[in-house]
Amino acid sequence: MKTPDLICIRFTRNNAPYLAGESAGFELPVARKFVGDGIAVYVTPPPGLDEKGKPLSDEKPEPKPKPKPVSKRKPKTG
Repeated sequence: MKTPDLICIRFTRNNAPYLAGESAGFELPVARKFVGDGIAVYVTPPPGLDEKGKPLSDEKPEPKPKPKPVSKRKPKTG
């Protein structure tokens, strides 16, 4: 039987029995819940995430295309 990988988190708020500032290791789903609820941050984030649980990405999202201006002139009729 394989031992589960533990993710180390640091509590930013008290959450019994843990106090703010303490660190502990949990399986990923539990660690993700604490971080998602804003109770903790990752000390050793899972691959691809920063300490607050946001995806790491060097690429910036592509900007949304700007809408073309609408002409208020009436079209010429010939």
